[in-house]
Amino acid sequence: MPLPSFLEPLDSLHHDNAEYRHATHKISLGTVHSLWWPTRSGNVPDTVILFKPGNPGLVEFYVPFLSVIREKYHSNNLAILAHSHLGHSFALPYSHCGLSSQVQGGIEAVDALHWMLDFSAGKILKARPENIANLHLITPTIRHIADTPNGRSLSWLFHPLPRIVASKLTSIFGTYIPAFLLKVLFWDWPAHQITVLQRLLNSPESVLACLEMSHDEMQSVKEADFEFIASHDNRIRIYFAGKDGWVGKHKEVIMSELKTSSPRTAVAVGPDVPHAFCINHSQQVALRCLQWLADLS
Repeated sequence: MPLPSFLEPLDSLHHDNAEYRHATHKISLGTVHSLWWPTRSGNVPDTVILFKPGNPGLVEFYVPFLSVIREKYHSNNLAILAHSHLGHSFALPYSHCGLSSQVQGGIEAVDALHWMLDFSAGKILKARPENIANLHLITPTIRHIADTPNGRSLSWLFHPLPRIVASKLTSIFGTYIPAFLLKVLFWDWPAHQITVLQRLLNSPESVLACLEMSHDEMQSVKEADFEFIASHDNRIRIYFAGKDGWVGKHKEVIMSELKTSSPRTAVAVGPDVPHAFCINHSQQVALRCLQWLADLS
């Protein structure tokens, strides 16, 4: 099956044996790097998953996760669109885009698909509720991100001067970090994820875009919108990490409130799953998402 008409092939990144294709999606604010998994049947899909990543917004980190979902989904007519964040891809020019721009990018992806995500995903569902059948929030931060363990320890880095310095240091030293050193530092990471990390470190513009978005998140992710979740509780599924430095003490508050105000919202906790589940826990999380997807059929 060819790419959808709104995607342009990015063949410079294509691998001959890959089940997905690299592509670009031109939206009103810039160009977004995307990955497209066609249906296994080769037919027009009857279900499309739109995947929006966290931060860093690099969809390549999630190839193993999304590949498991496509492989094990009960129908051969599922397609998947993984949609990066503006400015985060090392394959495209830098874009100065904040959190609201990333939300707009997701909305335009939904509009382009004509079928059927954390803070931004909820905004997309709110804008296009008629086009989205189900929303899975995986290890999300939806309440007071600045008051989480990681938020308190790292928020200084996201201010203008530190993030500019960090991106400049990346431009100086990033290309000199050998792959073997990354393999030593991140000894438990698969080779694919090491490659994605190395490409990120070789792109100071992408590093800057990630830090800029982090600053916006610190300012924007405050109180969770429990009223909104309650109004769509039959369509929202949430998967929390067992221990998450980007959630911290707020997980218990969120789960308690959801139990009362949104009884139809399915909530799962992966005891040994970290926030960055895409590194080594793709299959475990994918199997849970597949169970939720099966409930829709």
